[in-house]
Order: sequence, then structure tokens, then C-alpha cells
Amino acid sequence: MGKYRLHSYCKECENLMRRLNEAKFKIEVINNIDDRKYNGKCPECGTSILKLPALEMHHSIKELKTINFSRMYKLGVKNAITRLEMEEAVLLCSNCHSKRQAIIFNEYLDLILKDNLFYYSAEDIENLVVNAVDNNLKIKDITNWRRKYEIKTKVMEWIKKRAVIEQVYDSKCVGCGKISVKNNLSSLDFHHTIKGIEKFIR
Repeated sequence: MGKYRLHSYCKECENLMRRLNEAKFKIEVINNIDDRKYNGKCPECGTSILKLPALEMHHSIKELKTINFSRMYKLGVKNAITRLEMEEAVLLCSNCHSKRQAIIFNEYLDLILKDNLFYYSAEDIENLVVNAVDNNLKIKDITNWRRKYEIKTKVMEWIKKRAVIEQVYDSKCVGCGKISVKNNLSSLDFHHTIKGIEKFIR
């Protein structure tokens, strides 16, 4: 049959091989993009390639993004690197990436993380949010009630997320204990150890 050989793999082994090949691809891209300037580490916090799944590419200019990093596997290493460099993508860990992406959170950071915020009543907290959003929006956006509503809703979601993590999880990641409400609330997520149970939670 020449150089071509047929192999028989079960679905589980086939998926495992695919994930291994994708991991090797990701390592090569990260190690060689921008002339190795990252040294396999997140430039902001130092998370290394040893935590490969946590490393991502961030597009600071969204308009330049044409494809997700996870779909670049089919392009090959050289083409993927060329594409990412053209799109001015930068390497970040998922924690720092979340921090960069959380635009509304960053705009209202002082309010969301305000000391003693939960000494206020729920009504007072909502009023604080309403006033902050009204004062922060540009003059041309004042009449855009839909945008104001979306921002207020999102800010309130961040505050509720903070409240739950502080009260239930001692304000920090239960895995590493390093990421906390105060230093990176935007990267804290809720992981369901029992798959499918989240659909029953309202």
C-alpha cells in the first residue's frame, strides 16, 4: 500500500490522539510566535506552558480577529503563527485574558469592589449602580435607555457574583487559592463537578 497505512482506532483513542496533536500544535505556536518573545509564559503573571490549557491568544483589536485559536489547528504551525501575528494577537493565560476582556467590569471596578458594599441595603446598592452608570455614560448616550439598562444589569451581576464567592467560597478560587475577588474577580467561574446539574438550577 506504499506510504499510506490504514489504522483501526476506537473513538476514544482517536479523540485522545487528536487532543495530543492539538496540544503539540499549540506548544509549537506558543514557543515560536513573535520570535519566541514569550518564552512559553503569560507576560503578565508568568503562568507557564506547563499549564498549557490555561494559555490563550488575546486580540486587543477585535476587528482584526478572523478565527479562534482553537480552530487554527488545520492551518498548520507556520500559517497559524503568521495569522496570529497579522492579527496582533498576544499570549495571555485565561485569568489575565478574562481580566482584559471584562470591559464593563473594568469600567465599574471601584463600585463592584467597593469596601463594605454589602453594609448597604439592596435598594441602596441598586441606586449606587444607577447613579454610577448615569454619571459614567457619555452625553451622547444619555438617551440610550437600552444601553444603560444593559450596563446596569451587568454591573449588578458582577456584584451578585462577588457576594456569592465571598460568602460561599471565602472570596477565592478553591483550586489554587491565589485568585481572589479582590485581585481578579473577572476570572473566577463556577465549575459544576456533576455534569448536567446546572440545568436544574434557576
